[in-house]
Amino acid sequence: MWKRRVLIFTALTALFFSSRLINLTLIPIFTDEAIYIRWSQIALQDPVHRFISLEDGKQPMFVWLMLPALKLISDPLMAGRLVSVFSGSLTLVGLIALSWKLFGEKIGWLTGFIYIISPFFLLYDRLALYDSLTTALMVWALFLTILMADFLRFDIALILGMTVGAGFLTKSSAQFALILLPTTLLLFNWQTKEVGKRLFKLAGLGIVVTLLSKGIELILRLAPLSHMIGLKDHTFIVTNQEFIAHPFERLFGNLGGLWSWIQSYATYPLMGLFIVGMIYGLKRHKVKTLFLSLWFSVPFFALASFGKVLYPRYLLFMVAPILPLMALGISWILNILDRFFEILTAKTWLKKLAKADREGKYMFIKFCLLTYLMSVPLYVSYKIIYDPLSAPLPRVDRFQLLDDWPSGYGINEVVDYINQRSKSEKIFVGTEGTFGLTPAALNIYLKDNKNVEVKGYWPVDTSIRELTEIANTGKPTFLLLKDTQAPKPEWPVEIVGKWRKGKGEVYSILLQFKSGGQ
Repeated sequence: MWKRRVLIFTALTALFFSSRLINLTLIPIFTDEAIYIRWSQIALQDPVHRFISLEDGKQPMFVWLMLPALKLISDPLMAGRLVSVFSGSLTLVGLIALSWKLFGEKIGWLTGFIYIISPFFLLYDRLALYDSLTTALMVWALFLTILMADFLRFDIALILGMTVGAGFLTKSSAQFALILLPTTLLLFNWQTKEVGKRLFKLAGLGIVVTLLSKGIELILRLAPLSHMIGLKDHTFIVTNQEFIAHPFERLFGNLGGLWSWIQSYATYPLMGLFIVGMIYGLKRHKVKTLFLSLWFSVPFFALASFGKVLYPRYLLFMVAPILPLMALGISWILNILDRFFEILTAKTWLKKLAKADREGKYMFIKFCLLTYLMSVPLYVSYKIIYDPLSAPLPRVDRFQLLDDWPSGYGINEVVDYINQRSKSEKIFVGTEGTFGLTPAALNIYLKDNKNVEVKGYWPVDTSIRELTEIANTGKPTFLLLKDTQAPKPEWPVEIVGKWRKGKGEVYSILLQFKSGGQ
């Protein structure tokens, strides 16, 4: 039994890492990744800046976890994305354990497989963003919540509190781990002896989790800019006062957009399995199904109600709890197929076949069915790994990652050119923007090149006079545009290179200023 389990786990682990590591840097660095990696580089160089992410209202945990990766791995983008790959591996183990605990071993393995092939999780496990880490911590918080309700142990409460606390240091959405803590009452054994005593103990453990996690969150108070988190959150979500004044202003519009993203990434076969799994789960595992549904629906409707600026990745952690329900859907379909085949072999010509032949035909049918159900998510995931430009991603993610100004197409070529030009002389490079993709990406890759000075400008027009003056001193002077489509005729520049971003009509353009220009 254990040999079989080790074999299955090994196979799933191998499949996970192969799907996450192959062509890991094929999608170019995009603006958020560049910012986070640059923060980590700065924090690595000077411990005083360990809380640098708070300047933009972002928690520092993901930035901190990149520090050892940047020390060990020469490619900064690879280092940052490997943190997400590692986070995804924790999510995989957590989901297997969670599903196994709730529904049994078979559902645990099926859930792990669905997670691996899901395009949604595959994409974000391969990007240097906060969301894969947030998802891992939330999945483990969910699993530990179940264990705490089952065993009522203090050590589990401590581990859960530390997990939730780590979530608070990662992203504000981790607050849902505390908000949903009362859902443990659904799993509480109300028929047991001494129900009052056990309920009191559960409440006490919940207090321990809350105090410990909030205590860990106080680490952020060590930095003077901790208040920036709240200010940043309000750029993405409405305030309580705004919600009270207009409670349904965003709800219905957001619901349509959020659900369309889930459908797009989950693909229709997996969404169908989710519906089937919900029906079966409410029939056979009502309480457990409701429990998982709450861990999805509460943050989902909260985001729909309060969200001002939304991206698909905000849904990642809340989609994870419904993967076991998809696995339940597969299991139910296979059970129905088992019964159908038993009836079929008992009453038809198949009965006359040898037992081995009957079972062989049946296994072939099951294989074909599973292949069909998994073909669409496998296809989308294959495209993400090998041909992301052709992958059917939601428009908003294509905009950010591939086709528009946040995408880093052209960055590698620009860095190679600048490194080549600066081998024998000092050069100056201006960038479009003082914060974001171009200044962060160039500083990431050129920080050790003493012959290169990088400076950001915004708006771009304000840079022309200064850059012209630098060029007139004889120093090679460049300007990297990420958004502006073309230089203005009056600029004393010539185009060094132009690189298209994905399949869009936006280009990275490297300009060189002419010496003696006016």
